[in-house]
Amino acid sequence: MRGRRCEPMKDGRPRLGPGDYGKDSAGTWWVRTPITGALFSLLDKNLSATENADGSINVNGIIEHHVNQTETKRWKLEHGEWREV
Repeated sequence: MRGRRCEPMKDGRPRLGPGDYGKDSAGTWWVRTPITGALFSLLDKNLSATENADGSINVNGIIEHHVNQTETKRWKLEHGEWREV
């Protein structure tokens, strides 16, 4: 799934739909996972992002979301493209 970079709104936070990513006014990257739509700060997940020339990002690790007690979704985000791993 191709993600979309969103810029911060007037309140400083990015408005993100599933698969979107963006920085807040403090410079912290946020992502909303595809399918589950969970919102995460990369800082809280101990991850970081590298910006590409086209404005997309690469996240330096795996983004995990524990959907329930038995299911965990894991994604890579590279050049703005989400890939389940």
